[in-house]
Amino acid sequence: PIKIIKEITETVSNPSFRALFIATLFGLLASGISASLNQYINGFFWGFTSDQIGLITFCIFGSAVMALFIAQIAGKALGKKKAAIIIGILAFSLAPAPVFARLLGLLPPNGTDELFYIVLTISVIDVALIISYQMLTAAMVADIVEQSELKTGRRSEGVFFAGISFIRKLAQGIGILSASAILAFASITPGQKTTEASAESVASLGLGYAVILLTVWTLMIISLSFYRISRAEHEQNLKDLADREQQGSKPDTIFM
Repeated sequence: PIKIIKEITETVSNPSFRALFIATLFGLLASGISASLNQYINGFFWGFTSDQIGLITFCIFGSAVMALFIAQIAGKALGKKKAAIIIGILAFSLAPAPVFARLLGLLPPNGTDELFYIVLTISVIDVALIISYQMLTAAMVADIVEQSELKTGRRSEGVFFAGISFIRKLAQGIGILSASAILAFASITPGQKTTEASAESVASLGLGYAVILLTVWTLMIISLSFYRISRAEHEQNLKDLADREQQGSKPDTIFM
């Protein structure tokens, strides 16, 4: 048991893993907040009907297809880390932008087709960028596994992915609690009708939503910036692993 604990500690002490671990924590926290407040933002803040919300949801399925091309092109052109950071900044600046624009009186009023199509377009693009970011960071975990194998002589996929899975549930739970705090700040209660909310409550909801998400996403990007594996280093790691395999040295594997 002591040997196993020592090996796991050695594996997770990887600086790039720590950076990605913390970035993922903030990213999942933001996802939990966004998912919990989405119906309130669409209903209370934007005043969309159920049919409009359904159309947005349907169109967002196309975001996954867009993300495949965005992640592949950006990853090849910029490298995974740089692509993830740039796409992350774009995505997480774009998401709260309509809310801030509405609070500043820069968007058409609720109930207009112009507002709906603006929000629809931004939502589809933003989700595509977020999925692209998630795809790139998932690929970065694989790079960490190979770097760790080169340094420790062990394959440790289980340790890395178990850590990511653990914080997934932790962060989403905290996200739900944070969303509840935002609703309390806006004096909006679950089950409340949109017509029952005051203009001040709706404005507070939008402000709390946008500021908290922008703050958490900024912390996520800052954390990701400490990821150290460059494209050149990754390619060298693959070469060194291939050379080691040809010499007949096989790594141990740690599963969780």
